[in-house]
Order: sequence, then C-alpha cells, then structure tokens
Amino acid sequence: LAALSGEVPSILGVEAVRLALETEAEGAEPPLAALRPGEVAGLMAPGREADGPERWVALRRTGADSARIFGRAAAGLGSEALVRLDFGPRARPGLLAFGAADPGRFTPDQAGDLLEFLGGVTSGAVRRWVSA
Repeated sequence: LAALSGEVPSILGVEAVRLALETEAEGAEPPLAALRPGEVAGLMAPGREADGPERWVALRRTGADSARIFGRAAAGLGSEALVRLDFGPRARPGLLAFGAADPGRFTPDQAGDLLEFLGGVTSGAVRRWVSA
C-alpha cells in the first residue's frame, strides 16, 4: 500500500493508483477504494455495460464512474487502466487502477500484457496479506 501511494505512480508516469476492493463496508482512504459487490464486472465490461464479457484489462478515457475508484482525484484524470484482480474462488474480485491526466495515455488499442502481469503480482500479494 505504501508503494501504491508513493513510488509506483511516479515510476509508471501516472497521477493516481488505487487498489479497489468489493466490500459491504463504506468508504476507504487512498490508495484503497471501496466498490459495491458486483461492481468490478460492470466496470470491466465493454462500454461499461454490466452484461458484456469480462476482461482482465480495460484501457480507456475516464468517465462518470471513475470517481468510484479515484475519488476527488478523478476530476484531474483523462484516461484510466483497470486491471481485474482475482483473489481466489471464494473471494470477491478487485481492481488495480491507474489514472493519468493525459486522455491518450491509456487507449483500447494498446496492449495490456504488462498490466495483466502487474495484476497477477498484486493479486498474489493481497492474498498473502489477507491470509497473514
């Protein structure tokens, strides 16, 4: 969590990084964000429609729902990269979210392999953190 709020944004050249978790609890402080149960699927679906196929990485311009992840920081962001996190079969999913001021920083025509790898590493770290 310290790296997500400190070193990671400058290393990756982004303005915001969030670890978003589906939970019944309300509110969270950056770099954490609280999402309602089932919200990850809706955020990851094409066109942000909950009935589309799920993806592991979504690269796009920010929208009205970006504030659910980035809070007040969303106002200064132009694009986002969302990476679905899998915490295991009995756990709710989460997101690793990167926000950039540049609207062209994350676009759907870019490859997301590195982001998918980062998501896998983050998922593993969170699993170890929760089970400790």
